[in-house]
Amino acid sequence: MIPPTLNGFTVASEAACAVSTLLADLSFWHRRFTHHNYADVKKMVEHKLVTGLVLDSDNKPDLICEPCIAGKMSANPFPPSANYNCSPLALVHSDLHGPLPVATHQGYKYWITFIDDSTRFRSIHLLKSKSQAFEAFKDYKA
Repeated sequence: MIPPTLNGFTVASEAACAVSTLLADLSFWHRRFTHHNYADVKKMVEHKLVTGLVLDSDNKPDLICEPCIAGKMSANPFPPSANYNCSPLALVHSDLHGPLPVATHQGYKYWITFIDDSTRFRSIHLLKSKSQAFEAFKDYKA
């Protein structure tokens, strides 16, 4: 009999991969389900919506979950700037995106955006390669 393998390593048994030293309480499953809310995790247990989801302990979850709090934090928007360039093309903001996982029918895999700081004129150019960025800027400038 050939022993089972996992990613090239011999596994003693399937149960060996499921061993954990942590108590499977509500906080454990909250963390395991990427900080999903406690009420929905309780529903998953009560309605047996997930195979193998059991609570080994009825410990009350900690009311303060630092990763959840950090994830819900938001920053104030930047204050509007009173300093704008007066002449067109004195300052142009640009961003190059890509490559796309699949090219368009015409073969475009990138796009570049240009925004003039003075006039707020915006333009988007499709590119087949990154090396076309300067040509796109010359087209924007014209």
